[in-house]
Amino acid sequence: MTLVIEKIEKKFDKRIIFNKLDVTFPTTGFISILGRSGCGKSTLLHCIANLEKPDSGNIYLGKDKINKFKEKRKEEYLNKDISLVFQHYQLIEDQPIVFNASLPMLIAGERKEFAYKRALELLKEVGFDSEKSKKLVNTCSGGEKQRVALVRSIINNPKIILADEPTGALDSTNSRAVMEILKKFSMKHLVIIVTHNRDLAYEFSDRVLLMDSSSIKTVTLKEIPKEETNNTTTHTKRNGNWVTYFVEKNLKKRFKRNLISIISLAVSLIFTFVLFGFINGSGKEISAQSVQQFDLGVSTISIQNKTEIENSKLKLVQETRLSPLEISEFVSTYPIFEYGLNYDYLISPYIDITFGDEKEENFSFNPVYSFEDESCPDFLTVGELPKDNLEEVLINDKGYEYLKKKYSGNPLDLSFTFESKREITTYLDREDKPYIVDYFEFKKTMRIVGVVKETSFLNTPKFYYSFKALDEYMSLYLMNNLSKEYQTDFSYKMKLDQCSASDPLCSYSYRIFLKDYRNFKEFEKLEIDKYQITNNSLKVREAITSFIDAATMGMELFLAIAIMGSVFILGITSFSSYSQDQHSNAILLALGARRDDVFSIYIFESLILGMISFFISLAFSMFISPLINMALAYWTGFTNLVQIPIKSFMNKRFFLPIMMFSITLFVSSVSSYIPMVCSKKASLSKELKEE
Repeated sequence: MTLVIEKIEKKFDKRIIFNKLDVTFPTTGFISILGRSGCGKSTLLHCIANLEKPDSGNIYLGKDKINKFKEKRKEEYLNKDISLVFQHYQLIEDQPIVFNASLPMLIAGERKEFAYKRALELLKEVGFDSEKSKKLVNTCSGGEKQRVALVRSIINNPKIILADEPTGALDSTNSRAVMEILKKFSMKHLVIIVTHNRDLAYEFSDRVLLMDSSSIKTVTLKEIPKEETNNTTTHTKRNGNWVTYFVEKNLKKRFKRNLISIISLAVSLIFTFVLFGFINGSGKEISAQSVQQFDLGVSTISIQNKTEIENSKLKLVQETRLSPLEISEFVSTYPIFEYGLNYDYLISPYIDITFGDEKEENFSFNPVYSFEDESCPDFLTVGELPKDNLEEVLINDKGYEYLKKKYSGNPLDLSFTFESKREITTYLDREDKPYIVDYFEFKKTMRIVGVVKETSFLNTPKFYYSFKALDEYMSLYLMNNLSKEYQTDFSYKMKLDQCSASDPLCSYSYRIFLKDYRNFKEFEKLEIDKYQITNNSLKVREAITSFIDAATMGMELFLAIAIMGSVFILGITSFSSYSQDQHSNAILLALGARRDDVFSIYIFESLILGMISFFISLAFSMFISPLINMALAYWTGFTNLVQIPIKSFMNKRFFLPIMMFSITLFVSSVSSYIPMVCSKKASLSKELKEE
């Protein structure tokens, strides 16, 4: 079916984009649209795609008026008749490649198995094997993303492909690859692209449309203007042996000065390697340490209602508990969780804890769902896991060391008393008896039976108890006065379950527990904006991250100062050497040497110093990083904060040393060249006279 544009007009803010534009496209072929920015190329493409409608005129596909399509026909048109390729890919970043590629077929109603099979076949043709096709899009390069976008555009075998600057964000190699794919498709279909790349357009297109606001001029392949090249320019071959000679000479002559430059730059590079190692290692250490929490599977979930204060940038935040329906829907949506009531109002984490007559104020009292299922992490180092009762508890290693030191012995099997008292008021809708007060009293003596290892950073002594045991206890603990009033058994669990979402008794939240603590990584990736989820391990991660960020900022500031100092020293050294050799340089110039060649002596000298500094810093960094880790482990508890990624960085082999080597050469050359270029040039005769 032929695509025809008939006298269309389009305005934006009274500015005419195009006026009575007429174009007839062939049924197949590769058409490129060129034109200055703002002439309406992309707008025309959007009108053809029915993403925008012309103010007047019509666009036909066969006998169908595209701009008159109703919603259902428009959807069919976009899904089957036409497809778009965008400059910035427009892929679903957090989904696999194969899913993105097969999406048009899935939308069209094809079975997943068939759509994936077709997508994998096409992906294979553009360089993606079945394993790579499972990768997430956000791990792909720009060229890979554009290839995925192209596969997505052709998978439904559309009649027309519209591509808006498909090579605009790509390098030359990937640009050509994209154009070749489009060219191949254009053999049996119509491909229309908008581009600023005239060379590629003329090379690959069957027809080029030169667009203006009121007209389109067609240039066929035979009419493509050829640019004449002038090959008559001759170039003098340069011999650099003499430059090498002077470089060697200067390196020997100024050994001490050069040694200072090498040490200065090497210190900066060593610090740079260590900083990259710190950034790389701290990320891994954060991931490792933040999950080293025995209650990592325990969280609270609530709703935060924010109210803006009039004439103020401040907001009031009110926290409330989810409704029973909301929490039920939540665990149905995310089956890795189960939920329970939050008893923190009655059994505070900072409950009264005593050993004999002595009160312990350094410990907190924290729940884990159960000691007898897979929600319990395997961090046990001493003793055994408790049963799900209120007679046995665990302590963490911080608490173990504290008690061991305090009581001069192994604290295992010691018994502590945990006590909490509360008055619970229930308001009645009665004038003669407006409210009823019940007295909650919790007093349990529990024995320490085991010790678990946790991250030492910002950690405090903790007792861990079974939430399942407490939940059962609360279901059996009756509110005597309220039970008499209602003439039925009424437990504290029932009271919390039925209280309002804004009642302090419910702690404004539910407890949620991972059914299997190994699902913590899956939990981390959840993005739930609707609810506020608080997890101790994630709070530890935030604290560690803040610590790392603060340390990194200080290191980056020091690094910036060190690099600036090194650049300054290199520049001064080169300029000083150049000035010192001013007379000999004038002789070279008088003999016909180019000033740039003279400059290159000192630039090469700096490059050699830079290379020596680089290799010294690389070797010394690998030597010093274990020593730094030992010192940091002593002060922070983190055992491997500095991990210099020599072999692999950003998923690229030897990327860091290659990058650092390139930067070193660049800094060395620029810091030498700029001072010499900016220096005042004396007359050659004067320079020859000065000794």
